[in-house]
Amino acid sequence: MNLFFFLVIMLFACFYQGLTGFGSVLIAAPLSLLVLDQFTFVTSFTVIGLVMNAFLFWKIEQPLNLTLLLPLCLASVIGMPFGIWVLKAAPTNLIEIIAGSLAILSTLIISFTKISLPRIKFLTAIAGLFSGVLQTSISMAGPPVVILLAAIDGEKNEMRKTLVTFFLFMNIISLPFFFFSKTLTLQRVSIGFFALPFVFLGAYLGNKIVEKIPQKTFRLLALVTVCISGLVSIYSGLLH
Repeated sequence: MNLFFFLVIMLFACFYQGLTGFGSVLIAAPLSLLVLDQFTFVTSFTVIGLVMNAFLFWKIEQPLNLTLLLPLCLASVIGMPFGIWVLKAAPTNLIEIIAGSLAILSTLIISFTKISLPRIKFLTAIAGLFSGVLQTSISMAGPPVVILLAAIDGEKNEMRKTLVTFFLFMNIISLPFFFFSKTLTLQRVSIGFFALPFVFLGAYLGNKIVEKIPQKTFRLLALVTVCISGLVSIYSGLLH
């Protein structure tokens, strides 16, 4: 029964990732942890995330914007060690509250002031840097990149292609950490592989349906997701 519940969660989480290019962990983490321990979820979802983002990278028919992608990826790698330092130097709950508050504040500013940022490498690198810091501190890499893409008025397929490629890169980078920490066990990995048919189905359906969603609605959906992510982060911080 627990496994079936997990598979249904993966179906919906991957559907949402196929739709927006991010946000699957926002659905998957809180619900999956009701039936799986943290190490099993994180390990299995690493496999799922790797396959899901590779599949969406292939399915989203949009050329890669390397001007956006390269600064994001390079800066995120630079930010990862700082995230580990922040995690050691500050309480996790404080980091979650600050990060969540900044995500919500940035979303509200972009939504209500109609702000539009220029497409320059410096701003892209800043977003990537913050993403790397948040990835290794509280596993919240998405909001800085989504906020940047929304603020530069990225077209929905450009946003989705950039996001899934960026997260695929993050998945690959994180694999050695899991390997050397010895959290990758056959049992944990097998749960991820067992879920793959549901992963493909959810991601495929999300990718098909997004074609019918207007650009403005997609942008609003992306910003609402960031806002919800911020609220969840604040709640998690206050809870601990």
